[in-house]
Amino acid sequence: MSHGIAEWMEYPFATGNGANFAYALLKKYHGAVLDLDKASVLAFKVIEEAIDVGAYGLGPPIYVWHVLSDGIQELDEARIAPLDDAALTLRETEVQLLLQSEMSLRSPIQAPNPLSQ
Repeated sequence: MSHGIAEWMEYPFATGNGANFAYALLKKYHGAVLDLDKASVLAFKVIEEAIDVGAYGLGPPIYVWHVLSDGIQELDEARIAPLDDAALTLRETEVQLLLQSEMSLRSPIQAPNPLSQ
């Protein structure tokens, strides 16, 4: 929360109508060090998914800016298109990892059944 003084963000941060959704999506990457390209894909994916979940009349186009020490640059359509493709690949990869994993939904410790004694 800002009280009119400078604050440094040390945790995922999102603002706007989809902030709760974006925060939930960003939280799993907290602490990860991403290069500019990976961070751009993640930002695009998070914005896209937040719109899907909590659209409130919002939708494409999605704008992405790079804020660097030498200035701010808005990415043009030619640089946004690969982000869209990479975000789709990332979503498909997440689904495939879940489907292919050997995860068990059963608890590793089975509580004894008191009726069987």
